Amino acid sequence: MAKVLKLQDIEKAIVDYVSDERKTQAVLLDGEWGCGKTFFVKEYLMPTLEKLENTKILKISLYGISDIEMIQEMIYAQWLEAYVGKMTNKWGVIGSAVSKGISFLGKPALRIIENKLGTEDVAEKLAANVFDDSINQNTPNIIIFDDIERCRIDIIQLMGFLNNLSENNRFKLILVANEKEVNRIDNPIEEALKYLVVMNNKEDVELKNNDRTGLKEAAIRIFGEESLYERTREKLIGLTIPYSVSVSEAFEAIIDKYIRNKDLQVRVKANKDNIIKILDENSHRNLRSLISACIAIEDILISVDESKFSEKELLNEEINTIILYSVYSAIRKSVGKLFQWPSDTRYTCVNSSLMESDQTKIYGYAFVDEYWKTQCVDKNVIVKDLQDRINYRNEIEKSRQRSQEHSNLAMYKLSDWYLLKDEDVKNLIQQMRNELAEK
Repeated sequence: MAKVLKLQDIEKAIVDYVSDERKTQAVLLDGEWGCGKTFFVKEYLMPTLEKLENTKILKISLYGISDIEMIQEMIYAQWLEAYVGKMTNKWGVIGSAVSKGISFLGKPALRIIENKLGTEDVAEKLAANVFDDSINQNTPNIIIFDDIERCRIDIIQLMGFLNNLSENNRFKLILVANEKEVNRIDNPIEEALKYLVVMNNKEDVELKNNDRTGLKEAAIRIFGEESLYERTREKLIGLTIPYSVSVSEAFEAIIDKYIRNKDLQVRVKANKDNIIKILDENSHRNLRSLISACIAIEDILISVDESKFSEKELLNEEINTIILYSVYSAIRKSVGKLFQWPSDTRYTCVNSSLMESDQTKIYGYAFVDEYWKTQCVDKNVIVKDLQDRINYRNEIEKSRQRSQEHSNLAMYKLSDWYLLKDEDVKNLIQQMRNELAEK
């Protein structure tokens, strides 16, 4: 079994690789969707890479990108953004705004610079000069490409472009992807031609009507199972690092990042074991759900004025319930299955229908699920629901105490008088007289 790397191990392996001038191929950080690759890159890897001397780092998401020119624009724009940032003091607030907008707006942002400087056709030349000067220096230039599997560019074209960046332009590339999904990306024209060949070789396979599975299996037998990506990755990728870090390991970093209130951070961290248990029992390790839960927890709980509640201990217990249910609810939201609340119910056990004997019962409030629909908080509703729940618990406790007091009365103990010794019966009768006298 392959060793599961820790965050520090992954970080060190990547930094060591890109720092070695002999290694020119790309690094692939491979992991399932939602496992925390992007979080790791932003919060761990990039801060460490930025400490490398004279290193320039770009991070580009290829999500939805449909042509190579768009990637080139993003690279130029980010490089120019760094250059324009140096001129911010001269331009003031406008210059700062332009600098921050370049990488997002691309060519439109370049036009803004031209208008500001009163020049024409200079921005792209400036970007090219800054870019060329940078790559001609003997300093490491690192580009992190995220969301490879969500790119809409033909995979061969994309791989060729990336290979040209690393092999001919001396860029150090870090690719972040779910490689299992990249393997599914193929040229639709090539796939159609493969199927056409299969259909023209009917002796090779007997196909039923609309039998796409049989068609695919036949194509694999004729052409092989490897995708275009698999047949070309060896030239581009020199190191593949599997990212499979546990939620537990990244837990505190996520809490610190996405919950700003320090007191609330402490409260959530105190529930770490129960939160991890909920994630594990639901076979869920998508960090986006935990991040969403953190934001919801803070939005909801900072709206609660705790000074309005006299029962501090009960309130603290209910706050813990909100924390745990926010995580559970975020998991259900991620799969489109929010709990459906009856109109007259504001608090209940939300997983009582589950049959697994080891499943922990989860209790929750309706206002948590209502939050997901609008991302807004009605603090009056939350305070009322909390107070109603606390009042209910107080009534239950009073009822339990009354029941305990009744069970201690001599009259109830005398119901089994025939099993008692005579002396004990006499004592209980005297006790009953005293209790009657005291009402």
